Amino acid sequence: MSTVQGKRLTEERERLRLSLQSLGDMYAIDADTQQQFETGKRVPSPDYWHAISQFGVDVAYVLAGVRTANVATTPREVALLYNYRMQSADTQSALSLLAAQFPGPVDEAQRQKDIDAFNEKIQLMVRMYGRARVLYLLFGASESLTKLQAEQRHV
Repeated sequence: MSTVQGKRLTEERERLRLSLQSLGDMYAIDADTQQQFETGKRVPSPDYWHAISQFGVDVAYVLAGVRTANVATTPREVALLYNYRMQSADTQSALSLLAAQFPGPVDEAQRQKDIDAFNEKIQLMVRMYGRARVLYLLFGASESLTKLQAEQRHV
């Protein structure tokens, strides 16, 4: 791998606010091996590229210098995308329908209306599926458990 590609891999890791070890963990390699990839001393396998792409790394950018328009840009977006991909086709369809109800806000008043509408839909989902399931769908298992535990402490 070229040093230019290695620098881009480092940029992607830093964009996602990951340590060498955290990015390496996505493919079960240690921080030293990850650093060798980033310095161009070792060449990753195709399986490595596939694995890290699942966590939001823009592999097209790293390899070719071309940004992909639909890449997750923050750790939270990466988690949301990962959780979405782990759901059944029916759940993905339901979440897509929910998301389609909210085009980008035009102004602050519209933004507030969108937030209110979203909150109403979430409340409906909570009534239909239960709070724990909705939190899991939106935030993933670990964050949902933390939220539920915090709520139980305050009750």
